[in-house]
Amino acid sequence: MSKTDLGVAGPAAVMYVDRECSHCEAQLDLWEAMKSEMTNVEKWVIASPKSDMSSDRWVPPSLRWRTIHDSDGAIADALAVNAVPITFWLDAHDTVRSVQVGRTTRQAVAASLQYTTRWYEKE
Repeated sequence: MSKTDLGVAGPAAVMYVDRECSHCEAQLDLWEAMKSEMTNVEKWVIASPKSDMSSDRWVPPSLRWRTIHDSDGAIADALAVNAVPITFWLDAHDTVRSVQVGRTTRQAVAASLQYTTRWYEKE
């Protein structure tokens, strides 16, 4: 897959969201529900420029301290984001191994998690 410099140490999952997106909200809630299963990857949330960041209450508690506001849209441009939610799964060398666009299932997240950590274990 492609190499993208996100400034994130892998293995990691980076989800780009918009506060007003109902699918983003569902995906964030899924990550919160799976937090015990996702302990072996760093989780980051990137909020779109139009996301209101005056309160962090819309982000689940376990993800609040790893939420970044893409205030000028530079991250979206760098990642070529054209739909939300979109999740990038990175291995230990920050290589994007998998991309999920839109709302996904617990099984899809688990499969991406397993695939990403398998790459981590091989390195």
